[in-house]
Amino acid sequence: MIYKYEMACKEAGMREEDIQALRREFDNDYKRLSRENEKKERAGITVMSLSLNDSEGDEYEQEIADPTINIEEAYIHNWELQRLGELMVELDREDRDFLYDCFSGERDLEKRICEKYGLQRNQMQYKRKKLVEQLRRGFEE
Repeated sequence: MIYKYEMACKEAGMREEDIQALRREFDNDYKRLSRENEKKERAGITVMSLSLNDSEGDEYEQEIADPTINIEEAYIHNWELQRLGELMVELDREDRDFLYDCFSGERDLEKRICEKYGLQRNQMQYKRKKLVEQLRRGFEE
């Protein structure tokens, strides 16, 4: 894909090596910003970016939390995820893998799980229910 700035650089007569260096710089910035946004999304943080001018007229960016987000709900959600991770680590490796398989969202999930673990459908459903209940009790403690 040719970026607009690359075409403009070529039209301006820039050397190909300089254009490629510029492209690498832009690509690195894009990747860095994508990673930062991904971290914010995983943390449940929604921010708005504002362009402001200081007293000398210089422009700078300022991020503020989204006022429409319910911070308490976001905090509770993040705490629940952290607690679930702690409880999952306490399970046996096979039980943990079993639950990951149960909630992976794949097609024909029950059939595959039954084949993988050598269980009948009702045994698989019972085991899943038992493990989910064990995790639920861990939240109540």
